[in-house]
Amino acid sequence: MNQRVLLCNSGNAEHLLSRVVMSAVNYERNKAWLVGCPHIRVLDLALVFRVIVDESDERVSSALVTEQLVAMWHLDVPALRIKAEENMDRMGAVVVTPMADLIDELTGDTPVDIDASSWDVPLYVLSNARRMDGAVGMFCKDALAGMARQVGADLYILPSSVHEVILMPRTEDVDLDYLQGVVNRVNEEYVEEEDVLSGHIYLYDAKKGRISIAA
Repeated sequence: MNQRVLLCNSGNAEHLLSRVVMSAVNYERNKAWLVGCPHIRVLDLALVFRVIVDESDERVSSALVTEQLVAMWHLDVPALRIKAEENMDRMGAVVVTPMADLIDELTGDTPVDIDASSWDVPLYVLSNARRMDGAVGMFCKDALAGMARQVGADLYILPSSVHEVILMPRTEDVDLDYLQGVVNRVNEEYVEEEDVLSGHIYLYDAKKGRISIAA
């Protein structure tokens, strides 16, 4: 995966810090370019830091945070994560929308034979306002907690791509093997290789406030 990096100097370092956000990528698929890049390992993923360089209604341009930038800010990675989460809260980074409202947008002109309306439980899409690198919202403070309270249950998290994940309430009759098949098929048929987030299904335990791999 080609990643854009950002050059900086002491004059623009503070401005860049105010534009830092996070994105989530698959660790194994991207570990070659993660070497030397500040990141946080979480489950089978890596949380990386990006600076929003330019944004408009049509697109967002960003660049990877380098070790040079982190040193210039005099921050360690945990402190950088706190700053990134603050920036993302300010920018309205996490948006959760019923799947029924987004299914046409998600599939575009590509016919998909997964009919979300036929499922017995409601499905929700978690992303950000730009629908770009929005899957990281699953690790942002309070995003899943609020959703779990709303549906009154723990949550299964199905990785759709690096741009969004699908949330569904955990019920006793959920067939994890079937869900695994859905995730595998979506990854193989509908997601660009560089945008694949994970082949695993995650579980958010509302009581513990923790995400784990369910399958």
